[in-house]
Amino acid sequence: MGSERSASSDSQVTWQQAALAESQNELRRVQDESREFKEQLANGADLHPLLEKVIYQDRCEQLKQSLEKAEMEESAKVQQIQSLLVENATYKEALSAAGAATRSPTCHACCE
Repeated sequence: MGSERSASSDSQVTWQQAALAESQNELRRVQDESREFKEQLANGADLHPLLEKVIYQDRCEQLKQSLEKAEMEESAKVQQIQSLLVENATYKEALSAAGAATRSPTCHACCE
């Protein structure tokens, strides 16, 4: 039981580290876009295409995050199903063993 908690804890730390790295990358991307936006503004450029690009990128990022969340939820459900299947098999084996132990040697035909 302790090793399961440790594995779960390690998994959570790994996930948090990945989330932190992703957040840092996103921050750098936004800072770069901000710098680019300011440069173009200073040069008198038409900002409509740039604004449109930023809006599309933002929406794309939102959809990507939604997809990642759905994939994580799906993975968790698959793991839960696998765990339940293993537990079910364990109980079936125990039930079969208990049934075999309660049968009398002369009564095989009626118990099977």
